[in-house]
Amino acid sequence: MPSLEKSSWIAGIVSAVLAAVGIAWGVWSYIRPPETSSLPVSPTTWVTGNQNLVVHGGSNTINLASPALAQMQPNPELLIAKVNTGITRKSIEALFGQPRFDDPIPSLGGRNLIFVFPRFFLQVVVSLEEKVAFYSVTTRTVEFRPEVPKLDGRLMETKLADFGDLQHVYSDMTSKYYEYAEKIYLGNAGNYRTIYLGFCPSGAPPDWGKFKPAVLNQDGLAAVNRFRAQNAPNCYGVGDILGEEDAIVRQVRIGLDYYVARDLPPD
Repeated sequence: MPSLEKSSWIAGIVSAVLAAVGIAWGVWSYIRPPETSSLPVSPTTWVTGNQNLVVHGGSNTINLASPALAQMQPNPELLIAKVNTGITRKSIEALFGQPRFDDPIPSLGGRNLIFVFPRFFLQVVVSLEEKVAFYSVTTRTVEFRPEVPKLDGRLMETKLADFGDLQHVYSDMTSKYYEYAEKIYLGNAGNYRTIYLGFCPSGAPPDWGKFKPAVLNQDGLAAVNRFRAQNAPNCYGVGDILGEEDAIVRQVRIGLDYYVARDLPPD
């Protein structure tokens, strides 16, 4: 019966090999590190900014450069509350991606950054040390009405006069556009910040039936006060603690330049 003995011998070898493989697999399953996923288990925010996708979930933050992933219901406006003066440029870019525009401010130093999103423009002025010295939000649609930080009111909703007696910063009108800005210093109650409000010509349009622009040095204070009583701002800006941002605001203005905005491609 040599053939039967040979078959039995082969079967024994196969059984031994299978047993060894099973033992090895069990040991590996016990000692191997746990698998990790490149995506958070429960993502809380999907944000696109200038071709970047940022995923925030739990303790994870992932930057993905894939336009195809931009279909995941981006909500960049949810991150506006994380913007503040004093934080670094890298922190801003970790939230919103790379700025669409990045221009120097020759006479003051630093740079003027503009981030473009379907519902708003985010402007961030960084110092030579690349820290945020001033930032602004300009709504691009009448539907997006964010709260103004540290003030009781919203863009495109609360009239300028209802924010209180603010100090005029600039008002200019050309044959193409009108722009206006005013400010209020908050003192100790507002951590010594200055808040700016105004009308940015690249932002959401006003109610043209009620919109009667007023330039202080041409039309006088009474006309400006009527303008304030009838119109809500479409932009706000936030200055640094004990900051002096008037020079910044007057030079770079609040929001995206009117002519630059005209050339933006469709969203």
